[in-house]
Amino acid sequence: MLMTVKPKLHRAERRQVILEAASTLFSERGFRGVTTRELARGAGVSEPVLYEHFRTKEDLYAAIIECATQKEKGKDDPHELLDTWATIEDPQFYLTKLANLIADFHTRHPEYIRQVLFAALEGHAMADLCFERNSGPVYAKVAAYLKSRMAAGQLRQMEPTIAARAFVGSVMQYCLFELHFGFRTVRASKKRTLDGLVDIFLHGIFS
Repeated sequence: MLMTVKPKLHRAERRQVILEAASTLFSERGFRGVTTRELARGAGVSEPVLYEHFRTKEDLYAAIIECATQKEKGKDDPHELLDTWATIEDPQFYLTKLANLIADFHTRHPEYIRQVLFAALEGHAMADLCFERNSGPVYAKVAAYLKSRMAAGQLRQMEPTIAARAFVGSVMQYCLFELHFGFRTVRASKKRTLDGLVDIFLHGIFS
């Protein structure tokens, strides 16, 4: 009986296999909930091979975050899109695009979102890294846009950083509950929900 010999992976391919396996494990159990032995077993390698690619578990975790960031580079890079949208004069159009951008990111990267949540709950330094590379710049760009629309007289004067937190936070909460936790708190389509959040943010709920 002939035995099938698996082709030997190149170093870059092996590294990617480790990253993908570790990403799944970290998203399921958090940073502290997974040992290096389990990470190696999940990737189908020995611990010495794991250490050849990543000196520490922290290095591996940081590489996963960097990998998720790099996947967004190009035409769909959220940071580049926000820079492009900074000249949009219609706040409703801008906020609708922003809401869908956030929801699409959560849909494409569920494991990354879970890793960030675990890191924050565990008080791990990787949570700070995630904020510095992704969330922080997004809040800053949104606040800058809202400030420009206030200066143009389209929005009432308020602290733009708080306004940015209010809007992005409402969309994030919807994404967490609906997409990650499975809590169907809103009996409406994604489009109707996001459009509603934009409308409430811009016009309030007073009649």
